[in-house]
Amino acid sequence: MRCRIGCLSAAIVVLTGLYAVCCADAAVAAPKRKPMPPLPEVEGVVIRYFQAMPEHHPGKIIARSEVEPLFGMLQRMGWTVRDRLNILNRVPADSSFLNRSLRTPAGYEFMRRLGNHPTTYDQLDRLSQMPRGRNTVKVLINSVPGKENITQWSVTTEKGRKFSRMLSKSRMSGKRFEQPTGKIYTAESLLRELRKSYAAEKAAAEAKKPRI
Repeated sequence: MRCRIGCLSAAIVVLTGLYAVCCADAAVAAPKRKPMPPLPEVEGVVIRYFQAMPEHHPGKIIARSEVEPLFGMLQRMGWTVRDRLNILNRVPADSSFLNRSLRTPAGYEFMRRLGNHPTTYDQLDRLSQMPRGRNTVKVLINSVPGKENITQWSVTTEKGRKFSRMLSKSRMSGKRFEQPTGKIYTAESLLRELRKSYAAEKAAAEAKKPRI
């Protein structure tokens, strides 16, 4: 009986030792989590990423498939963007009407001449959802007045006045037409959203640190 107890105790000691060794090996093998990269490094990666794309220029519309690989690059740098899906879902899909309409020779020229009007893509997007709106967007893209500025075009030409009257009679109010849709249409807008996300995650990480 004493021999059995002694053998059992010895086995427990051996197993305990093996468990401790395994835990130590696991701790050594566990990869260390990278710290979040500095914001200027993140901004540089985003800017260079889009600049390397063919036909890229400031204000060009972006597509979801173009943005998705960027999150993998940021993750390898040490930043896993927590609201990645929320941001990605706000980027127009590749198959969206705007992306299909603007990724043409006339569309690229239209985008280059849009200027810095901050809600141009929002207006085009809202317009495309209205009755006969897609035809109007195509006219804007392919006509010379439309290449200047959607807002000026809507108030300074006869076509523009007809356009305004159509909006006033539609189910969508003019005020709503001028409001942002909440989507992310350009690399510049995406970078602003990433800055917000970065700041929020930095603040959350600082709040979790123990106070001395």
